[in-house]
Amino acid sequence: MISNTIKDVVFWTHVGVPSEAKARKPIDLPFLTYPNYTPCLEANAYMHHLAVLRNLKASTIRTYATKIVHLIRFIYEQPTLSRFSQLTNASFTLFIQNLTQDVKPNGEPKRSSTEVAKIGETCIQFLEFVSHFHNLENFIGLDDTNAITLTKKKHTIRIEGSNNKKDVITISHPALPTKGSIKTRHPVSKADALKIWTHIKSQKKVFSKIKDPKAKRLAKREQYDKRKRDMAIYASMEMIGGRVGELHSIRFSDYEEARRTGRLRIHTSKKRNDEDNERYVPVDSIFLEYIAQYIEVRRRAMKKYSAKHDLLFISLRDGQPFSKDSWTAYVSSWGKKLSIEGKVSPHLWRHARFTNWMVDRILTSQEINSKDDFRKNVLHTQQFKKELQQFSGHTLISSLDTYLDLAWEQLHGYTEVYSAASLKTTVNTMKNQVDYIQQRIERKELSAVQAIQDLRAALTAFEKDIDASLDNDVKT
Repeated sequence: MISNTIKDVVFWTHVGVPSEAKARKPIDLPFLTYPNYTPCLEANAYMHHLAVLRNLKASTIRTYATKIVHLIRFIYEQPTLSRFSQLTNASFTLFIQNLTQDVKPNGEPKRSSTEVAKIGETCIQFLEFVSHFHNLENFIGLDDTNAITLTKKKHTIRIEGSNNKKDVITISHPALPTKGSIKTRHPVSKADALKIWTHIKSQKKVFSKIKDPKAKRLAKREQYDKRKRDMAIYASMEMIGGRVGELHSIRFSDYEEARRTGRLRIHTSKKRNDEDNERYVPVDSIFLEYIAQYIEVRRRAMKKYSAKHDLLFISLRDGQPFSKDSWTAYVSSWGKKLSIEGKVSPHLWRHARFTNWMVDRILTSQEINSKDDFRKNVLHTQQFKKELQQFSGHTLISSLDTYLDLAWEQLHGYTEVYSAASLKTTVNTMKNQVDYIQQRIERKELSAVQAIQDLRAALTAFEKDIDASLDNDVKT
């Protein structure tokens, strides 16, 4: 099990001639133990190996750890096993079978065949490390003399960015199940998104049980602050399309810079520590207005709890950064409260953002009548590739094909080409803003003067976005 995460671990390296010791960028490392909380030596050494020799990101290392814990638990629970080196083909097969046969309380399988296969592949890599770590002979390998006998498979893949192909070799084990087809995760539906947005901007508690006027005012202020914070969280998911770790790491100083430039700095996830891990995405004025309304809430909370940091989104309970794990759980709780079918996660808004971006591209490309036309005329141009990669933070251009397929699925049956298509999201956001101002008037949270001020601010932001869109159409 992952009993803890060791924060900001610093490793050292020596480079150059003459050799010079240098501290590497701090990284958070999982600390793995057996169920009785005894540290697992080999697993923690593997975490060190992944961080130092393979130079993987903290999030990727944690993914490895979450898969290895299954094997650690298996070793602990088996009466005839006490260490990894005692594993054989039979016991490793039993481990995989147990993963496959695990069921939820309702009787459904806990894991798909693909999930079991991925856990098995990661554990094989770990056991190969254990073999080298303890200098074991005939423990794991391709020869029949090994206690765990692996198989070798040859595959042909296309090289990214070209029509050339190459052969790759993968190492597996006969016990691993065949992976199923990769499921395309669809964007959040418009109906579900609207249901969640309506819930966020109207969430309220009944304060009739609070008799003290001062306590009631304080409770209403806390509810107001939470609503403002949640609206800012939602707006960032819908309008930026970042991964949850990227949204979590947005800084207050990034927001201030975006107000001046119209471009928000994003710290890109899924990059190695030594790679360029920043990108800038365009943000519209209405998004900045939502954040501006939340900033006063942030300032009060941080002052109340004497919190000092630069991250934009915070917990209102202590003023500390709103963690990415809390963010995921929080968004999931919205779906559960509203009885939305299926998993609700921040990544669904990322898919929706880039699918809508792709729809806009199709609608503004007058000579495109089919998906193949779009691939040929748009996807294969360097300018478009760089633009979408900068916007989304994708490393591989082939990853964008999913959004193309979803866009055409969404546009099936469309015949009209829209001008200024990029305004669709902004118009919907403006409608939501007006609805929210109306609700606040009805709840007597705004005076007439305050309502007019908020409406003027929203209209000013909307006007800026219209002007920017028209300028882009003229340039196009």
